[in-house]
Amino acid sequence: MKSHSLSLAIGVVAAVWALPGVAGVTVLSGSPNGAPPLVHPIAAPPPTMAQRTVQQTPGSQNVSGKSPASSTPAPLTNTTAATSSALPPLPESQAFHETVQAAMPLTPAQIAALREAINANRQAEEAPLSPATPRIETINARLGVGNPPSISVQSGFVSTLNVVDAYGRPWPIVRYSVGNPKAFTVAIAGNSAAISDLQPYAQSDLALYLKGEAVPLMVALNPGASGPDGGGVVDYAVRLRINATEPGLPTPVGGMAGGAAYTNTLLSLVQGVPPAGAKKLRVIGDPERVTAWTWEGPRGPRLLLRAPGTIIAPAWIATMQGAAGIQAWVLPNVRVVTLSRHGEPELIQLRQYQWEDHRHG
Repeated sequence: MKSHSLSLAIGVVAAVWALPGVAGVTVLSGSPNGAPPLVHPIAAPPPTMAQRTVQQTPGSQNVSGKSPASSTPAPLTNTTAATSSALPPLPESQAFHETVQAAMPLTPAQIAALREAINANRQAEEAPLSPATPRIETINARLGVGNPPSISVQSGFVSTLNVVDAYGRPWPIVRYSVGNPKAFTVAIAGNSAAISDLQPYAQSDLALYLKGEAVPLMVALNPGASGPDGGGVVDYAVRLRINATEPGLPTPVGGMAGGAAYTNTLLSLVQGVPPAGAKKLRVIGDPERVTAWTWEGPRGPRLLLRAPGTIIAPAWIATMQGAAGIQAWVLPNVRVVTLSRHGEPELIQLRQYQWEDHRHG
């Protein structure tokens, strides 16, 4: 009976001990001789984490003896969200800075300065030491006689040669041979040859074999001569007039004695450059590409005419064919010329300009 009572007392103590918020309990124990039971105070164990959480809730039991109003419980919050929003930003690592520095070592201002320096170096490297002066000229040449014609070439430029006969008719080039093929390249088409200089200051010669002629036309290739501004002169286009006619071609109908004296005049006239002292005439109706001058030549006054087509009347003294169907004539000093253009006769009327009439009146 006594042992049963002792077991019951121990169970009650264990149950009370497990209650939260209990600071301490007393345990009754009976003496073996029937004396009154002894009371032993037992200290309560520290509260667990779950008990602490329960004690913080509004419905937990206040075991301290204070009134609920005097102790306001803390509300429940999202601890994870609050903690993450309140955390300061992570500092940038040294590895990040090193990666950025390796990928972009220069600032935008340094990049702009570098590009300007590269551009200046490129201009200094590619720009010529002196500017090139273009030239277009006409040269008289003879096959196998005298000094060969010379043209001025320069690296980075193309010079063209157009070969014509004594009357300005195109003389086709059959083949060519260049002395230094590593320094010059040549391309031919019809009566034209295009020459490119690959090496600055290189010199060579060029042999042009014309249709029906066994003797080649020799041409000297020289670096650009000094121009008026100190730069090199480059022959853009050279008209090579051979003092002969292509074998098999007839001599143009017309002409008068003494036509050979106007060769140099016609060479310039076919390019639109009249001789010194020539006075331009007004062409009535302004026909396309027709120009006329009056000129006091070595054998008296003459009419100079430059136009596409063929002269029907009067009889011409000397003539020369130019590019794009243009021809130049030396005619008697008349003011009316009959010109055949596109198979139809056309009357060309010439007048002096009014200021010339007033001066002579």
